[in-house]
Amino acid sequence: MVRGRHFPASYEELPPSETCYATLVYGPAHIACLAATVGAVLRDVDPARPRVAVTRRISDDTRSILTAANDAGPLWTLMEGSEWTECCKHTGRKADLWRIHRCGLVAFLDADALPIASPSLPAAITSLWAMAAALPPSADVIGALHDRFMRFTSCFNSGLMLLRPSADRYEAYRSLVVRRRARSRPCTHTTAHARAPAFT
Repeated sequence: MVRGRHFPASYEELPPSETCYATLVYGPAHIACLAATVGAVLRDVDPARPRVAVTRRISDDTRSILTAANDAGPLWTLMEGSEWTECCKHTGRKADLWRIHRCGLVAFLDADALPIASPSLPAAITSLWAMAAALPPSADVIGALHDRFMRFTSCFNSGLMLLRPSADRYEAYRSLVVRRRARSRPCTHTTAHARAPAFT
């Protein structure tokens, strides 16, 4: 509560939205500090759009960092990550992004993917959501692939991506991660992906 205004205390209280931002916060508090910086920039440039941080077993201090609020609301609304992701590397944990069903389209940023607060950022944000609106029904995600993964057509690990949450996609992603983890294979897979332009 900030100056008489009510903001969602958790993801479960978040009203349905056509679009939102998301990040992941696992591990030590310095990751939360990075995510808080990303959230502050997004809140300043696009305050009306929800921001969801998927977390797992975070401390009270980390929670306080992520939910610091002003008149525009908290930096992030928190969503509890799935238990099975605790023993996954970062790629597997991203499966939880497809559980953000209260948002029709999600723009995911890694906690260390900081949008630069510059005069050009509002235009970049507008372009990002224009790209999201143009995402075809046949593709559930678009993102920038890391160059070292490009030789593997089935690998996808993006620090910035647009995605359409889906219970079916989440379950397929979870099952694949679990199977590949059992075989010690490092990458995860999506059915449709493409390079995205730089977000600066």
